[in-house]
Amino acid sequence: MMFMSHLDHSRLAPLVADALSKQNSPVLDALDEMLAEATLVPPEKIPPDLVTMNSEVVVEDATGGAPRRLRLVYGAPEPGEEGRTISVFSPMGAALLGARVGEAVPVGRAPVARELRISAMPYQPESQGHWDR
Repeated sequence: MMFMSHLDHSRLAPLVADALSKQNSPVLDALDEMLAEATLVPPEKIPPDLVTMNSEVVVEDATGGAPRRLRLVYGAPEPGEEGRTISVFSPMGAALLGARVGEAVPVGRAPVARELRISAMPYQPESQGHWDR
C-alpha cells in the first residue's frame, strides 16, 4: 500500500491527466496507476521516511558512483537546478515517489535498467510542517 498526501495527489492528478491527454508513455501510465491506487492521508499523517513531492533524497546507484542529493519536483528543473532536482515525470522521479528511505528502486527498463538506493532524506515537507510546498 502506498500512502500519498491528499495535497500531493490534488496537485499531481491534473498534471498527469493533462499530460496523458497529449501523449502516452510508461512513466505517465505508472503515475496514473499510482494516483488511482494510493491511500490518501492528511500531510501530517505521512510517514517521515516516505518520499513525497519536494522531498530531498540522497540516492546511490547500485553500480557505484558518488551519492547524489535530489529534490523531487513537479515539472522540469529550473535553470541552474539541473542535476539537483528530478521531475516526477521522469523514470527516476516516478520511481522515487512513494518509496522509502533504505529501499532500492528500479529505474528504467532492461537492458539499461538500474537500481537506486535511497540512503537518506534530508528534507521532507510534511515532516517539517511545510504543507504548502
